[in-house]
Amino acid sequence: MASPSVVPATLNVELDHQLQQEVNFFLNWGYLVVDNAATPEQIESLREALDESYERHNKNQFIGELLEEDDRFAFLLDNPPVLKRMEAILGTCNSRIL
Repeated sequence: MASPSVVPATLNVELDHQLQQEVNFFLNWGYLVVDNAATPEQIESLREALDESYERHNKNQFIGELLEEDDRFAFLLDNPPVLKRMEAILGTCNSRIL
């Protein structure tokens, strides 16, 4: 008798119809727009932070490290609407492969 697999049979929780459509769109086109991923207040804060960063860099330089520029960008790392879709696309398996 074979030993049970350490890898689950499925890596995703069951997806509702809307989320499955979003996953399919991403798999087909390679990108996904997440509606309402940020509040109007968060967007305004990001705009202010970006404007200030742009001013600090003399308006002539691309700013590639926004997280290091200003703490107001940090909420983008833990954004529930985006993380939900990432989990749906990538799966929920948290085990490390060594």
